[in-house]
Amino acid sequence: MQKIIRRVPATIAMSALSSALLLTSTGAMAAGLSLNEQSASAMGTAYAGRSSSALDASTVFGNPAGMSRLDRMQVSGGLALIHAKTSIKNGQTTYDGNPMVLPGRINQSSTNDGDMVPFSAIPFGYFVMPLDDQWHFGMGIYAPVGGKSDFESTFAGRYQARKTEVTMVTFQPTLSYKFNDMLSVGVGATVNYLDGTLSSNSLSPANPAAPPAPTNPFVDVLYTAKGDDTAFGANVGVLFQPYENTTFGLAYRSHVKFKLSGDAKVETPAPQTYKGDANLKFTAPESIDFSFTHKFDDQWTLYAGALWTRWSRLDEISIKDTLPLHPDGVSPTEKVSFKDTWAYSIGGSYQLNPAVVLRAGFALDTSAASDSTRSVRTPIAERKAITIGAGWNVTDDLTLDAAYGYLWESTARVRQGDKDNPNTGSPRPGFSGDFKNKIHGLSGQVTYRF
Repeated sequence: MQKIIRRVPATIAMSALSSALLLTSTGAMAAGLSLNEQSASAMGTAYAGRSSSALDASTVFGNPAGMSRLDRMQVSGGLALIHAKTSIKNGQTTYDGNPMVLPGRINQSSTNDGDMVPFSAIPFGYFVMPLDDQWHFGMGIYAPVGGKSDFESTFAGRYQARKTEVTMVTFQPTLSYKFNDMLSVGVGATVNYLDGTLSSNSLSPANPAAPPAPTNPFVDVLYTAKGDDTAFGANVGVLFQPYENTTFGLAYRSHVKFKLSGDAKVETPAPQTYKGDANLKFTAPESIDFSFTHKFDDQWTLYAGALWTRWSRLDEISIKDTLPLHPDGVSPTEKVSFKDTWAYSIGGSYQLNPAVVLRAGFALDTSAASDSTRSVRTPIAERKAITIGAGWNVTDDLTLDAAYGYLWESTARVRQGDKDNPNTGSPRPGFSGDFKNKIHGLSGQVTYRF
């Protein structure tokens, strides 16, 4: 039993980590989703027009070419606060497609609290400096990925997921060049650090030498895996203004290849702890953001945009570990079969007076996961969001921005299957349940010009 316990978690746990990372660049965080909070000024219009509007130094993230629109050196930084709530209906542990009843492990004792995402705070900061009339230099530090879910110890889906915590921090030095008043380009290299931690439960007979029976119940073992890596990518943008009041923006964020390495451990009720090493290759997919901004007059401005993300490149994840043996029935390859996604947004701003601007927006995102590919770690579905915001020019040098957003999802049906471990006869239970995710976000930002 000890030999099997030491090897199953190293592979399965890192496989689960790959699933947790699959949705790390698409939207607001909840139960395995990712972050979109890198600017309070952009959040006010639901990120519509992000690649076509250079409102402040946060354009380093939205479109590096937008730096050419900033005529003074400036710093911009802030904080986004995220409160997520998840409810689970019809949740149950399954085996052979039916509610699970096993010796010493009765399904009725399982729970489905749902509130597993803690309150989160996400900082961001940017700097832009004109070098001359054509060249601008900028830097940004932000979190494009981040999420944490922590289910209760009696959760019915604990054999698929207990805890998932993913953090990504990106540093981006950037240059832009202005050809003329119509056309600018920008490029930034991204240095990305990714850290992930996860845990989940597995079942093993209390006495592996004896057959399962009421006197030899299955017991839970808890395994935890950690891994991290630093990888490089690019953020490239073009800003085109064919008419005085109309601007088009196009931003491309490259894929990033990570090679996560770390350790895995297993804790048994004995208690005993076993350790091993594990690693996996993961590629965060590329994305293209297209948007336009149109200024009707001195008061009204319209923003719209579409974001495409190439999730279809993630067909499967291959996992390797440093341990020499894998038990039968445990595969180092996990099928993903995700599809490309589109996110659409529209928003507007109203210049109330020379010092105050009001903003609002609406966004609609498709889902990379479907009923056949959705998991406990990624219980996501199509989502919608509404936002409101405001900017206040306190002085010619100082601007304060704030925004609030509410995001809600369609029902996400999770139907994860089960399988046996033939070396022990231990089942790996599945899970079925319906998830509903809702998120409240509040963001604030300060911009100072020199």
